[in-house]
Amino acid sequence: PGATYLGDFAKEKARGSAVSFVARPFPDRQVFQWMVYNSTPDHNEMWVVYSTRRNEMLYQRGVEPEGWPAVQAQNCLGSYHVVSLPQGGCHVVFSTMVNSHPPWPITAQFVFNIAWTKTADYIQHLRQRAQLLKRRRLAAGGEHELA
Repeated sequence: PGATYLGDFAKEKARGSAVSFVARPFPDRQVFQWMVYNSTPDHNEMWVVYSTRRNEMLYQRGVEPEGWPAVQAQNCLGSYHVVSLPQGGCHVVFSTMVNSHPPWPITAQFVFNIAWTKTADYIQHLRQRAQLLKRRRLAAGGEHELA
């Protein structure tokens, strides 16, 4: 489980990745997805968008089998929209449209009711990590660096 970088694809102007998720007690899930990035010139507004549409090329990148049966899932459209705030910090809007292919008789609504708490936990951990990195940077007297 985890993320595997599959490369940058100049023709598609996108980056590819394979992401796998533990789904115990069910088979794990794997997503082959495109990622695109965009930013304003001053980096005050940024977008990161993910999609599994037309991803056949990513399957051909030779990712080794994980040694377990993973179900291929889709992230039809996922995005992060980040806007810097005048008082410092940023406002982030996160959106996702995942089809995890739950096994019968489990419904997509049941999966959503479980998964939304995991998504909220993920966002909270991401927020805490960003705050930690900011504190470390400020303690070191550093300015922000653009990626």
